[in-house]
Amino acid sequence: AVQATIAVLIFANFVSEAVQAQIVGTRAAAQGANAALGLEIFFNAAFSVELVVNAYAHFFTPFWQSAWNVFDVIIVVISWLSLAPT
Repeated sequence: AVQATIAVLIFANFVSEAVQAQIVGTRAAAQGANAALGLEIFFNAAFSVELVVNAYAHFFTPFWQSAWNVFDVIIVVISWLSLAPT
């Protein structure tokens, strides 16, 4: 059930990003900027929580031995960094 929930979140994030990419430069983009930021923060937080739970469930060393977990951490860190003010 947890994996299915994460899969749904990943798909929803994909759809959200696709919609944002389609409306870039339009009036709708300006009006939806706060909603887009809110969605991005929500998805980053959800994926961060999933990583913490996964790390706790698999303990420290086995967690870092999985290339997928390392990849997930890199993606989530980059996502958070992209939200940092410039």
